[in-house]
Order: sequence, then C-alpha cells, then structure tokens
Amino acid sequence: MNHLQIFTDGSVNTQLKVGYGAYLAIANLATPIESLKDTVKVKRFEQTKLDQIGITNVVVGAERSDCFEQ
Repeated sequence: MNHLQIFTDGSVNTQLKVGYGAYLAIANLATPIESLKDTVKVKRFEQTKLDQIGITNVVVGAERSDCFEQ
C-alpha cells in the first residue's frame, strides 16, 4: 500500500476574501528537500474562506497522479 504525505498551508485576507493556498504532496519522505522545492504548488482563491482553501489543498494534493512517481 502506498502512503501519501500532504502538507498544506493557506492564508486569507478576510476583508477582500482573497487568499492563497499551497500544498506539497510526497510519497517518499526520504526524498531530498532540494528536489521538493519545485513541487510545492500555490494557488490564488477569490471569494473564499480559509477552511475552503484548506479543503481544496488536500483534495487537489491527493488527486495528483504524479505523486507516487517520486
């Protein structure tokens, strides 16, 4: 069974309802940190809340088809 580690973070300007979410999904925790820098994904959200960013980050990270190729 393959295991996927998903690390997420997000921030929202509640007045503007604009935020950013980021995630890193890796299958092998022994992967060198230098090679992970380019795999962090960042997305801008509009008309959103912080909990929506967090949920979206986890779902999108889990759906990544290339995570298990690392």
